[in-house]
Amino acid sequence: MFKFYIKEVLKLKGYKPNTHILQRMGLRYTAANRLIKGETRSLTLDHLEMLCLFLNCTPNDILNFVPVDENQIASEHPLNKLTKPIHQESPVDYIRSMTPEQAVEATALVKNYFEGKKPK
Repeated sequence: MFKFYIKEVLKLKGYKPNTHILQRMGLRYTAANRLIKGETRSLTLDHLEMLCLFLNCTPNDILNFVPVDENQIASEHPLNKLTKPIHQESPVDYIRSMTPEQAVEATALVKNYFEGKKPK
């Protein structure tokens, strides 16, 4: 079955995951609430496009294939490639939990990464 992970993507993008943000995009309260709770079973393509445009992502970022039964499909089936782990902890929460030494190390890594990306 396919599951929507709107709440997790909203968190990763720095938004507070609530129904209000989805309602402002044009979703009704019940649809927005189901999406946030991960309980929705359908979504129109217009709403999927609206979500992807707003979140600057692809449908692959907000959809995940979760086999209901391990024996439901063959292990070599292409749908198995869509199954991915969902990060429960947001990057902000992860950074807040760092020790000062880890924060200094991470800052140096990020700085080195971006300095290597600068045009010369």
